[in-house]
Amino acid sequence: MTRPAATGPRTMSTSQSERHRAWRARSLIRWRFMILAALVGVVAGLGAVAFRALIAVFHNALFYGRFGLFYDAQVHMPPSVWGAGVILVPVVGALGVAFLIQRFAPEARGNGVPDVIEANFFHQGRIRPRVAVVRPLASALSLGSGASIGREGPIIQIGAAFASVLGQWLRLGASQLTTLVAAGAGAGIAATFNTPVAGVLFAVELLLAEVGVRTVVPVMFAVSVSTLISHHFLGDSPALPLPLPVRPLGPLTPESFVLYALLGVACGLLAYAFLKGIYATQDLFDRTIANPYLRHASGMLLVGIALYLLQRYAGHYYIQGVGYATLHEVIAGILTHPGFLLLLLVLKYLATCITLGSGASGGIFSPALYLGGTLGAALALPLAQYWPGLGIDPGLFAVAAMAGVIAGATGTALTSIVMMVEMTGDLHVAPPVMLCVALAYVIRRGLSRESAYTVKLLRKGLVVPESLHVSMHYFKRADEAMAGAFSWHPDTGTTADRSTTDSGYRLHVRGGRLSGWQAHSDEAVRTDFVAVRADTLLEDVLIALDEAGARLAVVVQGATGGDIVADRVLGVIGPDEWLGEELADARLFPHGR
Repeated sequence: MTRPAATGPRTMSTSQSERHRAWRARSLIRWRFMILAALVGVVAGLGAVAFRALIAVFHNALFYGRFGLFYDAQVHMPPSVWGAGVILVPVVGALGVAFLIQRFAPEARGNGVPDVIEANFFHQGRIRPRVAVVRPLASALSLGSGASIGREGPIIQIGAAFASVLGQWLRLGASQLTTLVAAGAGAGIAATFNTPVAGVLFAVELLLAEVGVRTVVPVMFAVSVSTLISHHFLGDSPALPLPLPVRPLGPLTPESFVLYALLGVACGLLAYAFLKGIYATQDLFDRTIANPYLRHASGMLLVGIALYLLQRYAGHYYIQGVGYATLHEVIAGILTHPGFLLLLLVLKYLATCITLGSGASGGIFSPALYLGGTLGAALALPLAQYWPGLGIDPGLFAVAAMAGVIAGATGTALTSIVMMVEMTGDLHVAPPVMLCVALAYVIRRGLSRESAYTVKLLRKGLVVPESLHVSMHYFKRADEAMAGAFSWHPDTGTTADRSTTDSGYRLHVRGGRLSGWQAHSDEAVRTDFVAVRADTLLEDVLIALDEAGARLAVVVQGATGGDIVADRVLGVIGPDEWLGEELADARLFPHGR
């Protein structure tokens, strides 16, 4: 029996597919988009400069009753002019922070990185502009009043939010917008710590849904521009310059390998305790104190008491703000008492958990650096004193532990390794740092699947992929994935079966043209289909289906335009075939999250 002729209402040729693929690649690296990336880098760099100045304004006003745009976080500041009244400085800041968050942007509470991740993975890169204003103000007030948080979160938010607003105004597509937002976040990290390579890796590890040259290049460009701005205004040294180890670092010995491995285990345990402590403290405050003003003020009162006691009995506000002054003394070998370092670790841990848990807005990178640095030095100092033959350098131990706690807490393993290399300026620190990071991440991952960033999203019911993998089935040809079992159903009522049984898809013909299809005989006839060539890649088949709003692709031999003779129909690709290919991919990556 002669099969009827049919033509598809929508077709996609191989040349169209290639042009579409080339356009998608060019859209992310053509000069117009690169200009946007550069503009985002400028705003992120200037935002970092302005944010530091804003912190200085609040700090000088609240601690010393004066106006000033300079505040060096790497040097311990003199005692406050208020004496014991410094206890109330964090409380005053807390009331202002609570007002900003409750009045203008409730989502600005806590760490800002999860909000950027949520925007990129669940909202196609859309961020409310208001958050970009409220979060930096609230975070600067928190830091300026002595809160124990990091400053990377607000600067990331500045770069990412500006990128989002700019992209939405220009009506960029989803892939362009999410790439631009990731570029803004990476530029923010680079400007914050003056670590450009770590800024690129931060965007890759956390924010890019697609990792390739066409998405990484705009991030690199934005990071380069933000670094240029940061160097011009803030100098070219890292935000936390770490001196080189006292002794030249030789090859890892079996003994030092074991010690750094044990350090990695300790960092993983500390990172797990850190992320659990932040959210347990938040739950405790939310359950016990309903009023947001009273809640945050009571938490910061505890921090204020700790600051006053440290200043009175130890000489400095060791745990205030980002804590870089303390870390500098740890690495330089000025703070050498293990017991005091462990005390600072506990106090910083509690202060950070209370600060964020009670309602502050800020980052966790700097507190994680602090916890790792004090832990590493506290463990290394007794080893160096009683077993000098091991060749353990407390400064290098602290550097490795910094990276370990960051990687464990945030899940940014590559970022933490490269950040330490950039901060020390010495590639030789990489082996022990990598060993510590690897084991810290494994330990934390074994105890908690979620990082400090993804816990916040999971509480909203949002699951973020922990890793990205290549969907290899997108690079199959259409004739490799199609279903060959289908049957023809002409409008005469007669049936010419492709196979001996009426199984698989049912193709309907009216007036000599393909008019519809059914996946099962008991379903209504659908008319959403496209025609594709046998050598079309599945990625391009998916594009054709999306552009046409169709669910079925009819695979034909030869050209797709004009009348399609039924003898040239080779098969069909429908929902069942896509599900089969996705399941095959899932078997390759059973733990893709």
